[in-house]
Amino acid sequence: MDAESERLRSGLRNLSHQHAALIWRAHKAGESLNVEDRRLAARMAAHPEWETWWQSADDLGDAETVTPDGVNPFACIAVEAAAEGLIVENRHAADAYRAMKRDGQSHDDARAEIGRALLGVIWEAEHRGVDPAQRLRAVFRQMERGASTTEIFC
Repeated sequence: MDAESERLRSGLRNLSHQHAALIWRAHKAGESLNVEDRRLAARMAAHPEWETWWQSADDLGDAETVTPDGVNPFACIAVEAAAEGLIVENRHAADAYRAMKRDGQSHDDARAEIGRALLGVIWEAEHRGVDPAQRLRAVFRQMERGASTTEIFC
């Protein structure tokens, strides 16, 4: 990775940490948040094991954050919140989610599959040049018919 790319990634991490800190403080104070920030705050609250990360987010700067288990808690909650948003706002994601629930998956497992679909399509868009909106619809249709993200992307 060249120096310019690393500087950009570093700056984005710093902004992400600062934004998470603001959301966490507002959530804890009971302040009003917009829909997307409420989703993110809800995902943060759902992970009390990472609360120390949320509380110290503005002190992290551009440091890469990884738990001892190898998880980036900020990336994790961002994907979870994005998946929650897709389930609510995207008809194809909602259909795939309902199909997974009918097949016996828990909310968390179905949401995780939606998140994996999103990440898989982002990867394909970046590395293979696929149209992300079109590909995401196709992936959700496959999932609605019972395919897992492992079957779709591997």
